[in-house]
Amino acid sequence: MKEPLTGQKEKEKEMRPSKTNDQKEKWIHSACAMCLAAPMKVRVRNHRIIEVRGEDIPGFHGKLCGKAMAGIGGRIYAPDRILYPLKRIGERGEGKFVRCSWEEVIEAVAAKVKEYTDGGHPEFFEIWWGCPVQTDNIFFLHYWAAVMRAGISYLHGQICFGDHLVEKTVTFGRNHGQYLLQGTSDLSRTRYAVIAGQNFPGTSREGGGSCAANCYSLFLKARENGCKFVSIDPKLADSTPWCNEWVPIRPGSDANFALSIANTLIKEKLYDEDFLLKYTNAPQLIKEDGRPLRDKDGNYLAWDAKVESPKPLPAAGEGNGLTLGLGKTFDVALEGQIVKCKTALEMFAEEAKKHPPENTDFPDKTVEIARNLGTQKPSVIFFPGFTSGRYPNWFQVLRAYSATNLLLGNFERPGGFYITKKRFQFAERRLNIGVGWPEPPEVPEYREGITFVPGPQGNMMEVQAIDKEPCYKDPPDFHPDTVALPWLHFEAIEKGKVKAVLSTAENAAVTQPDAKYVWDCLKKLDLIIVGEQVPKEFVDLADYVLPEASFLERSHLYGYSSIGLNDKEVLVTYMRSPAIPPQGESKPISWFLSEVAKRVGKEEYFEKLDLDFEWWDRALKKAGLYPRVTAKKLAEKGPYVEEHPMTYNILYKPIATRSGRFEIYSNELAEDCYHNQKSRWYRSPYVSPLPIHIPLAGPQGDDEFYLICGKATWHQKSATQHERYLMEDAIEGDCSYSSIYLNTARAQKLGIQTGDWVEVECIGPTKKDDPCVLQETAIGRREKARVKVTEGLHPAGAWVFFASGHKSPSMLPKVRESLTYNWLLPLSVAPYAAGTSKNYSIVRISKLDEGIRKNG
Repeated sequence: MKEPLTGQKEKEKEMRPSKTNDQKEKWIHSACAMCLAAPMKVRVRNHRIIEVRGEDIPGFHGKLCGKAMAGIGGRIYAPDRILYPLKRIGERGEGKFVRCSWEEVIEAVAAKVKEYTDGGHPEFFEIWWGCPVQTDNIFFLHYWAAVMRAGISYLHGQICFGDHLVEKTVTFGRNHGQYLLQGTSDLSRTRYAVIAGQNFPGTSREGGGSCAANCYSLFLKARENGCKFVSIDPKLADSTPWCNEWVPIRPGSDANFALSIANTLIKEKLYDEDFLLKYTNAPQLIKEDGRPLRDKDGNYLAWDAKVESPKPLPAAGEGNGLTLGLGKTFDVALEGQIVKCKTALEMFAEEAKKHPPENTDFPDKTVEIARNLGTQKPSVIFFPGFTSGRYPNWFQVLRAYSATNLLLGNFERPGGFYITKKRFQFAERRLNIGVGWPEPPEVPEYREGITFVPGPQGNMMEVQAIDKEPCYKDPPDFHPDTVALPWLHFEAIEKGKVKAVLSTAENAAVTQPDAKYVWDCLKKLDLIIVGEQVPKEFVDLADYVLPEASFLERSHLYGYSSIGLNDKEVLVTYMRSPAIPPQGESKPISWFLSEVAKRVGKEEYFEKLDLDFEWWDRALKKAGLYPRVTAKKLAEKGPYVEEHPMTYNILYKPIATRSGRFEIYSNELAEDCYHNQKSRWYRSPYVSPLPIHIPLAGPQGDDEFYLICGKATWHQKSATQHERYLMEDAIEGDCSYSSIYLNTARAQKLGIQTGDWVEVECIGPTKKDDPCVLQETAIGRREKARVKVTEGLHPAGAWVFFASGHKSPSMLPKVRESLTYNWLLPLSVAPYAAGTSKNYSIVRISKLDEGIRKNG
């Protein structure tokens, strides 16, 4: 007998409070998961949530955003919530299921795991997880994979921030770079802030912390203190009118703009010479062939202006006698030969000269921005946004922004970028035993014969893993700090090297580039298991659907550091405690995987684990907080908060680059990639040691556009794609969530008005157009959407909200009104940094006859 995705009458019965329970109320300390884990209190009566509030801690002050409120009714108590295990009865993608038992699912999955393990290939089974604040215990997932020797991937992470993390590590070193990723700044003293590629302030975290909600008070204080905010973005985002100015940049021209800013700063001598000499490798000597100059002992060299000869580049903090060498060439006697050299800054200046302000769409404004930055340094911010991989040239965009900031010397200075020095180190960034991982003799040995390397979020992974093996070759194909290499998993499916996938808190079937290609790959798997609370594409493809416990029905430990209004660093650690029992037959993914492991003879590793408290106490011990802070105390008493005075100290840790300084010229890129004949990326401009602008393929005809996307303030990528309360039209105002946006002038030329339906066809880029394109299944695909005409968009772009459109017949009708963006997005990958470009599609748009609406 065929059943719908959920049985409504049975579901309502399972979610209805028992009449035998008393009516006592209590507040429970927990955390949101609809965005980025805001600490919150949950009011419960008769095992049912009736109210949520933010915790009364610095930044939140008892407040939450609308996503937190919507998550209760739209996910935990959603009328179509998945409450019991389901088994597919139709074709993959149809979304047809019947109810089954947990026993059946556990046995089916255990049988496959045993089959692959007995055959010598446990890695045929993979776990794909998404946003870490929406996933059930990501540390347990990696521990399970280590014990079972299964594959695992933070698949979503690379399209979120992966190549940005790589760039920050390459430019600033691991000790500093990872903490500059989200742009945390001393905003109360900032005088001028230029923020690009981000829906600022609605989706920003420049104040540090867990989500945008705790940053607003700092943003407002900055405005009150006179800071001017400028948004650089092709689209006037929904929260951008809060800023003082919006500058519409042409899609893909971001590095050209940043280099134009750098050109003006150098030309008008608005750079910070002292900072450049002391803390950057601006004085480093580079040979005319572009290679770094070293002495016989391997030291990088700089020119000593006092004695007119080269010397080893000194440690960061020392600048006496060094020169920036602008406009100069130096003759260096080396091994009996005269080698002509220039400083790294001079070479960067020559590159920047290729990008005068006249080459931008807004030359006068470019000069104005550069002068404002230069005259008000170091109390300025020039930030490219948090997320990554917009185009294959984005790694060089990020490098150009970082180099320009180094000219401004705006690090660890009042009003500039700030690194919080105090933080709860649950796990070191590099190799560790994972957050909360049990160790022998508590469990039997499981590390023997495995070479572990650092994985995402402090975890460990096998070096042979799909995401890691290419990063540890000599020379590496990709940087070790890449979060994931998603396309290699899809290629592995095609080659039969991955045969079963368990997906949780992610939706690769629609959010990865070239989603039709991904969809076709997934259909080749032996087995798909998806854990979820509500419908989505990956659920439709599943062989078994797990009714996963929601975020307020399971435990997790979180921590963050931020900047408070009182010039203090604010450290917070808190538990997401279960506020209510799991609804229906729902269970955490960690419970399910433990049961699977027990069926294949691994019970000794799992049967005694306490995933509510003891697991997190191990993490608190690593942070040095236990026993004064325990998981149970956090659950019972709420967040633990420490405040420490802000301290400006750029050398609070050594700069962990090859030169020991922040690098305008990247020695790593030069030696491992660009000048390394053994490298896959030899002479590739995408790994140029100096920041450069790489032009993209682009639209040519009057009906052609870049198809680009961005986030909505009231939505989050995975958690809210099927969130009925956030889909209400009244929330959107004049920012229609389902529309495709066109520039007014371009639309008029095509005879298109607001409300018209159009067909959008992907026409590029192809592999011939761009060497970074790996898959072009999207070429020729067509989608339909309703138009919103606006002045708030660069004429070259057509714009949609990311993941606003879906194809699942089980999801809300509204999400099928928008085009399915990633089905029109060819897969392109940036060399070495592995950014998977999520804004690089060229489309042709034509008006449809009235009445033609639905997408296929």
